Amino acid sequence: MSYLLDEINGFKLIPLNAQTKKDLLREFGSKFQGTGAFDNLLNYVMYKRKGKTVLIEEKYIDKDFRSEFSGLYSKTFKKFDSTCTRLHFFESNINKINDIKNITDIDKESYLGFTVVRPIDVGKVGRTIIKPWIQDINRSYPLCKCDTSIHLFGIDFRTCGSPFIQQDTMVMTCAQASIWMAARYMHLKFGFKEYLPFEINEEASRFFRLQRTLPSEGLMFYSMFNALDNMGYSPICFTKDDGEDGKWNPVESIYKYIESCIPVIATSPDHAFVIIGHTFSPKRKFKIKQDPNDLNIVSSHNWVDAFIIHDDQLGPYRLLPVSKKDKNQLIKNGFGEFLPPPDWSYGTVDDIDGILVPLPAKAYILGEHLDDIINNLFDPKNLFIPKLVEVAEKEKVAPLMIDFLNSLFFDKNNPIVLRSYLSYSTEYKKNLKNELLATEMNEVVVEEYIKLPMPKYIWIIEIANAKTFSMDEQKNRKIFGEVIIDATANKFSLSFLAFHLPGALFLHDIDNNKIKVLSIADDKEYRHVTR
Repeated sequence: MSYLLDEINGFKLIPLNAQTKKDLLREFGSKFQGTGAFDNLLNYVMYKRKGKTVLIEEKYIDKDFRSEFSGLYSKTFKKFDSTCTRLHFFESNINKINDIKNITDIDKESYLGFTVVRPIDVGKVGRTIIKPWIQDINRSYPLCKCDTSIHLFGIDFRTCGSPFIQQDTMVMTCAQASIWMAARYMHLKFGFKEYLPFEINEEASRFFRLQRTLPSEGLMFYSMFNALDNMGYSPICFTKDDGEDGKWNPVESIYKYIESCIPVIATSPDHAFVIIGHTFSPKRKFKIKQDPNDLNIVSSHNWVDAFIIHDDQLGPYRLLPVSKKDKNQLIKNGFGEFLPPPDWSYGTVDDIDGILVPLPAKAYILGEHLDDIINNLFDPKNLFIPKLVEVAEKEKVAPLMIDFLNSLFFDKNNPIVLRSYLSYSTEYKKNLKNELLATEMNEVVVEEYIKLPMPKYIWIIEIANAKTFSMDEQKNRKIFGEVIIDATANKFSLSFLAFHLPGALFLHDIDNNKIKVLSIADDKEYRHVTR
């Protein structure tokens, strides 16, 4: 390989530039189905993450490829090597391998991640984790990312990103690759069981075999569901056919789970990919969904103009526009390189025909149930709004209360905005303690939340209005309060644990079904807990 900087004991060091990129494509790119995913990956590292150096690790034993090798490639007439090559990317210029061996803690931050290159003919990009590029922290949210430790020369390097892999068309097609990406993230982030490629194939066909397992010709939608179910998840699925009874709203459904840091597997005709994040457009128009109570309520998904996706054929951290209008605007803003090509099986969210969510068990209330729960809580005929007005008048916190009620009932140009996400209760309480000063949440509310008994999973529904939610900078996006929902409750029961609105905190004793009301005299708007 040209431009070799250093070589020692199965490691090679090269600069990353236009010429060496050609060398990498020639040596490690797929010879038959093209180099699209690998090419886009290298471009991403070079031009977005400003990668400058590549460390090539030869004869790397990768457990994911070992699974594929033992399940299939060891049985083919053509002999394949059982070891892989791993490429490590650095943001800094490194001239000697010894410089990596003696790297300082500060310089370790320049480590961008790695990609494993499999020794096969098609779909060579194996297990990959690269730090995402974020042009604007106020606009881009790659939420489904996890920390990963890499050991080189006895040194612990860390990277944080979302796992990516390419289909090899034999053990894995786009369906299995998408399941692998979602499941590997859930393993690294939340401790769910790790599944290797061949095992995913086995789980997809267990109890539900309608096609041969190997070589894989792809998975049908419900075979993918079967795989996730057998892998220990409690998956939910939606298809475009659900639209006939009003259930198909892919943007809203996807958004609530992505905000929960749970990846969503989406399907389009003849393809599957993984959604791992979203963008935010503060100037985007919103639509008020009229409900039976005539409340002015919109979901925060209205400010999403694209989802961040991993497409095994296109590469990591691509963009899926919500609409054609959003697509044109993204092109105008210089993001055309991240969009699907014109001949692809999808171009916008409108082309999605199925959604699979690998939900954990014991999250019984779904994101789709939250609208009915909120409408019930905000119904003026129920306890909370009248009691809130009473507390506000007594404690003289009327200005903030007036803003809230005005958005809820009257001002259609500034409606209430709800942002919902599923969370570990322990994580939520930990964030409350760590971010108390940053969020400016009332100390009484924080104290009550921290000592409030909660199940493992809770839904958080943050309450803002359009004016504050759509501020350009995230630090200026303020909320009135939130609802904490018991995710294990019956969706038709009184499922909330706490309901905080300006001037009042309602606490629900679920065992005795009693509601305690605390007045918060000095209540004010505050920042939401960041994800």
